[in-house]
Amino acid sequence: MSAAITIRQDSNRALRGHMFLLFGLCLTLVPASGCRRDTPSPPGAVRIMPLGDSITQGEHKHPSYRRPLWLKLKKAGYNVDFVGGMKKQQFGGGARDFDRDHEGHWGWPIYAVLEKGDPWIAANTPDIALVHLGSNDLLSEETPADTVEHLMALVEMLRRHNPKMTVLLATLIPPAAPALRPHFETFNGLLRNAIPAAQQESSRIVLVDQYEGFVPVRHTYDGIHPNEIGAEMIAQKWFSALVEVLDKPNP
Repeated sequence: MSAAITIRQDSNRALRGHMFLLFGLCLTLVPASGCRRDTPSPPGAVRIMPLGDSITQGEHKHPSYRRPLWLKLKKAGYNVDFVGGMKKQQFGGGARDFDRDHEGHWGWPIYAVLEKGDPWIAANTPDIALVHLGSNDLLSEETPADTVEHLMALVEMLRRHNPKMTVLLATLIPPAAPALRPHFETFNGLLRNAIPAAQQESSRIVLVDQYEGFVPVRHTYDGIHPNEIGAEMIAQKWFSALVEVLDKPNP
C-alpha cells in the first residue's frame, strides 16, 4: 500500500465509515426498479436527469443544487422537466415548489449506479443528464483512474437508452481534508483527458467545472456536502452550461 493511500485512510477513516453505513442503508431503502414510474413530460419539454450521489440528493437541512437550478431555468423561460425515480431528499422534508424528480443516491459510488441503474434510466430516460459522481469512489479507496473508467462506462450506459443524449459531466467539488485534495484533482485531470475520445457527434459530453472556485471551508457544512451557498454555486454552473446546450426559450 502506498504512503499516499495510508495518509488518505488515516485522515478520513471516520468519514468513510459513516459514508459506508449510509451507502449500505441507501442500497436497502432505494425502491425496486419495478416501482419506478415515468410520467409524461409537458409538451416540448426537455427531460433533464440530475444524476449523482448525496450532493445531488441533498438532505432535509441542507438541500442540493436542484431547487435553485430549477428556479433559474424556469425564470429564464426554459421548458424543462426534471426526471428520475426519486423525489425525496435524505431524511425527507424540503421545499415542494420545484420539480423534485431526480436520481441522486446518498453514499453511492459509480459502480452501484452501473449495477442498478439500467432499469430506472430506462423508465425515466432523459435528453440531458447532469452527472456529479465519483466522490464516494475516491473516499472508498478506488483509484482516480478506475473511477474515471467507471464514469465513462456510465456515459455509455446512458447512451444505450438515448443515443442522442447530451451528458454534462462535472469535475468533483473538492473536499476540505488536505490529504484528500490531490486525489480529487487527479481524478478531475484524468476526466478532462478522457472526454475528447468519448465524444460523439450525436451525443455530446460537456465538461462542467464544479471544482474551480469552490472553497469547501466556506461552501460545505461538513467538508464534503454543499451548504446553501455551495449549492447555489453548483446550480449556477449547471445553469450556465445548460444555457449553451438548450434551445433558446420562446419570448
